[in-house]
Amino acid sequence: MDELPRTSAALINWVIDDRPSDLTVGVHLCRGNFRSTHFAEGGYESVAEVLFSELNVDTYFLEYDGERSGDFSPLRFVPPSKTACSVWCHRRSLGSKRSTNSPPGSTRRRGMSRTTSC
Repeated sequence: MDELPRTSAALINWVIDDRPSDLTVGVHLCRGNFRSTHFAEGGYESVAEVLFSELNVDTYFLEYDGERSGDFSPLRFVPPSKTACSVWCHRRSLGSKRSTNSPPGSTRRRGMSRTTSC
């Protein structure tokens, strides 16, 4: 598993290497949430250095929505030339009118509330 982040970064870099200089590229690291299941948990610490130093994208959309996301300390690897945004996602029950723990300024769509902070 130690080589997987480097291999993934190299593959993504290969795909976007010839992009125009004025094209901004962002990546969302989805932890999954299909029918309340997920495929990734734990903080970003184990992949942060490769993710922020070797992946040639401009912006990262990272999920920080609970304990399984870890803390913000991996963001120390984000160079000044790149942007990291935290994406907060909260699933509410379909019958409820309003979730009581939604942050101010969130928007609602299809049973989800989302707030993006950049």
